[in-house]
Amino acid sequence: MRYTKQRKSYNCGPVAILNAMRWAGQNENLSSIEEKCKCEFPYGTQPKDLNAAIDYYKKDLLVSYKRINPSIDNIKNHLRKGGIILYRYLYYVDNKVKGHYSVIDGLSRSEKSFYTVNQYGLGKARQSVREKMFINEYIYNARTKTLPNIAWFIRMKNEI
Repeated sequence: MRYTKQRKSYNCGPVAILNAMRWAGQNENLSSIEEKCKCEFPYGTQPKDLNAAIDYYKKDLLVSYKRINPSIDNIKNHLRKGGIILYRYLYYVDNKVKGHYSVIDGLSRSEKSFYTVNQYGLGKARQSVREKMFINEYIYNARTKTLPNIAWFIRMKNEI
């Protein structure tokens, strides 16, 4: 599968939706998704706007449900069933809360690594992340900070 790499510092939400649509075999336009997400420089997309855009773009193909601070077992179980996860995680830079959206689209055979898409924003489009690092970045931050991480668990409607 060919995913789209994030090229702007603030459009991770629309790029995550675009990549979820590519995963589902759909070809959508990034600028249309940015508009639907109300994505604006420098802050990007708010979770409520991303949620509305997911509802709009999933059409009759996808099913999604939102979870707050999902556990590693929730994530692994969903991936084992062939789904993907659009994830918003929070982190601190210079004592300011920042957020980032990325896609988690698989597990390694050993289940010791996760495959993520645009995990680090302007880095590689898809990469493998060891479970320990994944837990530190996605799960640990959710447990130690006051603001929640949000995950949209997505799968094809015909796989329910």
